[in-house]
Amino acid sequence: MKKIFITSVALILFMSARSYAQIPTISGHVVDENEQEASFATVMLFNKANTTMIKAQASDAMGAFAFQEIGRGEYFIQSTFIGFDKYTSEVFFFDGKSELKVPTIKLLAAAEQLADVIVEAQRPIVEVQPDNTVFNVEGSINAQGNTALELLRKSPGVVVDNNDNLVLQGKSGVQVYIDGKPSPLSSDDLAIYLKSLQSDQVDAIEIITNPSAKYDAEGNAGIINIRLIKDKSVGTNGTTNVGVSHSENTRYNGSLSLNHRNKKFNTYGSYSIYDGTSANEFFLTRELNGTRYRQVNNGLNDNVNHGFRLGVCRT
Repeated sequence: MKKIFITSVALILFMSARSYAQIPTISGHVVDENEQEASFATVMLFNKANTTMIKAQASDAMGAFAFQEIGRGEYFIQSTFIGFDKYTSEVFFFDGKSELKVPTIKLLAAAEQLADVIVEAQRPIVEVQPDNTVFNVEGSINAQGNTALELLRKSPGVVVDNNDNLVLQGKSGVQVYIDGKPSPLSSDDLAIYLKSLQSDQVDAIEIITNPSAKYDAEGNAGIINIRLIKDKSVGTNGTTNVGVSHSENTRYNGSLSLNHRNKKFNTYGSYSIYDGTSANEFFLTRELNGTRYRQVNNGLNDNVNHGFRLGVCRT
């Protein structure tokens, strides 16, 4: 069941000067303590109000990063890199309309303790590999209380528009794969499936902007491959999860999964439900013959989605 309420306000302003709309962007640079660019450092944008992660990405080869299409609010940035201490910025305000350049992030080398040596390995949130970028979900705070569609909103280079369409690096026509296989779902059905797929079922999200020859040549924007968690323990087991999130509206989600594995076959199944209300705002500014038109749309979506998954495979 889906209800949409939209109110629209249009303002007409007369201006003689010509102006251009900007893409709301928060940008900056990451360097080390020697002022050298920190290439491919993980940079994460957090909402101050509820400390949830809004977006994650890796800095480029020159240490630069940019978060686009960010709404009005108070935020802070965290950055991590192997061998360096975690960096947390001061809280800053962003108006959601302009371009904001934050102070340069300087990473400090982690202090060494020689008395006791403990080796710990932890997957970074964002991994940059030669042919793709990987957004690791399992074991992170993002693995709780989110849906797969919300995870995609946080993924590097991915934008989910007001109609739940996926845009990758400014291009539409994204192909979505599940465990390396192309999804046969239409864009609307895919959005419903992603809303019903809980984040605790997702291992990682691969963003492939230049697909190799092993992938189909459909689409022009690249491929998003969602890798699901596979239980490899022998016997019968199951997990259940219930989550509640609240910002302007409250959202509920839950899932139940069962898995049976023996020496020859693995049988698995899951059921998930999402029930929540989400609000969105859309601002449009255009100018024609010296007249500026400004349109503001406020939308409210009430969704209840159910998801099922069942399969059998050889072990």
